Amino acid sequence: FIYLTSHEEMAIVNAALQTSPYAFLNKPFQKIAVYTTVKLALHDHKREGAKDYDSTVFKNALFIKEKQTFYKILLSDLLYIRSDDNYLELHTTKRKYTIRETLKNIISQLPENLFFRAHKSFIINLNEIVTINYTHVIIDDVEIPITTENRLELLSRIKTFS
Repeated sequence: FIYLTSHEEMAIVNAALQTSPYAFLNKPFQKIAVYTTVKLALHDHKREGAKDYDSTVFKNALFIKEKQTFYKILLSDLLYIRSDDNYLELHTTKRKYTIRETLKNIISQLPENLFFRAHKSFIINLNEIVTINYTHVIIDDVEIPITTENRLELLSRIKTFS
């Protein structure tokens, strides 16, 4: 975490310190300070490697911001993701969330063994596949298109019996 805030109260600083942030920047800040802080945080994160964090939230869920609220979405509840340019629809077992993000960025944050890019506009949860056809995958009664190349890759990644 990197905190950017206009609050200087000790209670807020102490609460932030409990999350072991990479940095805590107060507003107003200069662009170079933010740039340097992000670069150093990324460097430290890469150097730490695959360090296990105590919180399982980062392993089994993701938080998304919709309007003014952050929602925790369990990866097991995420059925598929549909892209519409820079907006994504995250379809879960309970509801649909819309966020401003690219498919490329979100797929890089999801575990490869659970999620698969079936089409230029769709990411699917492999555990939720009901049917695989030549042109689509069915998840929760929804037909999701799949390219021929991606279909062959998907079939090579899962166990199939004839």
